[in-house]
Amino acid sequence: MSIYDIRRKNYVAYEDSYSLRACDLSKEQRAFIFSLNKKLMAIEETIHKEFTSLSRHADTRVADPDDWVEDYELDCVVTITLKEDDPKYDPNNDNILIILQEEGNDFYKDHEFGIMDGIDHKTYYYPEETDEENFHCWFLHCLYENEHLGWTNILRIGEIWIDINMTYQKFQYLRKEEAV
Repeated sequence: MSIYDIRRKNYVAYEDSYSLRACDLSKEQRAFIFSLNKKLMAIEETIHKEFTSLSRHADTRVADPDDWVEDYELDCVVTITLKEDDPKYDPNNDNILIILQEEGNDFYKDHEFGIMDGIDHKTYYYPEETDEENFHCWFLHCLYENEHLGWTNILRIGEIWIDINMTYQKFQYLRKEEAV
């Protein structure tokens, strides 16, 4: 079980996800999404650098027969919360809109989709519903396509919290006579 085992029932209530199409976004809404996408791209770049550095260091430790580390798990948790001026914002609550989790093992090796993959994700699904003017990074794609937030809920984003977690692992094997 993950320490981030927060169920969707604990998230804030979503607004009608598909009531607002990309072609209906106002100039101000487009500017917000453009700014959000730029911030998400910078977050992806930072995570990529951290994953690469941590993975290489962990791989070195795993390869060293004198080091106790035998394996590792690396992941990133991106928690996205509401703006404080959102009508559903509760100062006594976490105000979680969505949590994205990315696995970091083998991160710097080739992968088809994911953070910093260089792919413009707006061209993959429903291009008529996406902002044709701007490159869409992986996390923005995840928000509107994979998590089905829709533009209405994406416009409610107020804060992004990033956790990068490294777990070093050591296996202890029992001799056959010690096993129960």
